[in-house]
Amino acid sequence: MARDVATLDGLLAEIRNLNTDKGWRANFTEGAPAPRSGPWFAAYCALAASEISEALDAYRIKQWSETRFPTLAEDEADTPGKPIGVGPELADALIRILDMADIWDVDIKYELARVLDYGWTRPYQHGGKTL
Repeated sequence: MARDVATLDGLLAEIRNLNTDKGWRANFTEGAPAPRSGPWFAAYCALAASEISEALDAYRIKQWSETRFPTLAEDEADTPGKPIGVGPELADALIRILDMADIWDVDIKYELARVLDYGWTRPYQHGGKTL
């Protein structure tokens, strides 16, 4: 299957199609922004945060990027292994965040550019905090 994930627009379309097909958008009307009230936004924030927590858990056990191949029945022999580790969990978090931007009609390209532009105006290690 050809995918256009090299551009942000292509990535957003791929995420939209996948999450619609897999039922993650069943509570939303296609083509309309999600309501700005109700429980859904908080639930999606929690899902994105849980992916970041899973990345931290993988980091703690030094699992960067692997593929888990469970014992499969013959009819599942063509099923790809499950990506696990820091890399896949960060990808999951990004997918959740970009899906939220798409669902709630946030112009994420505009917001990224705006925040990056502002970031360039800030002093070195602003706020006096360091890692």
